[in-house]
Amino acid sequence: MHKSFVMMELCLAEGWKAEVQTNLIGSPWIYKLYAMRQQETLIVEYHDTKLIRGNYSYGSSYKLKLNWKNQITKLVTGKPDPKHLAGSADIEDSRYVPWTPESTDDEILKAVQGCTVTWIRSLDNELVSATVPVDREKKHIKVSRVKSDPSKRNLEWADPYGFHAVRLDSIVQVS
Repeated sequence: MHKSFVMMELCLAEGWKAEVQTNLIGSPWIYKLYAMRQQETLIVEYHDTKLIRGNYSYGSSYKLKLNWKNQITKLVTGKPDPKHLAGSADIEDSRYVPWTPESTDDEILKAVQGCTVTWIRSLDNELVSATVPVDREKKHIKVSRVKSDPSKRNLEWADPYGFHAVRLDSIVQVS
């Protein structure tokens, strides 16, 4: 099996949509792998068995040239690097939260109960996820106002892995 088809199988296993196009007329034989996952796009070109080039893009603003198989494998099996994407228009465009800025604290709490919340941690711009417990009776889930700026709010909860306090405007997805 050709390297491009092996890479396609890896892409499919990691949730990408992928296909390989071949040009087997003449020399060298050309294999092109095209893969997409949400806003990510990957194009890898082989001439015979030699990797010629790889191009990765996230949305319209982040592009990366890839020269080695391990670089491609790391991107295929991982997630986009939030250090490059934080604050970009692409991550704001893909942001999904089930509330509006005018929503009440109770509406926000109902929307996140039992869901996985993903946010950009301000300390190191890492993309972090945690699940909010369903049980509100233990009083460990709440929305609070930021003392320095009352217009901003935090979502606070505890789970088996510790305590979380997350600014609502840093949450990028609730699923």
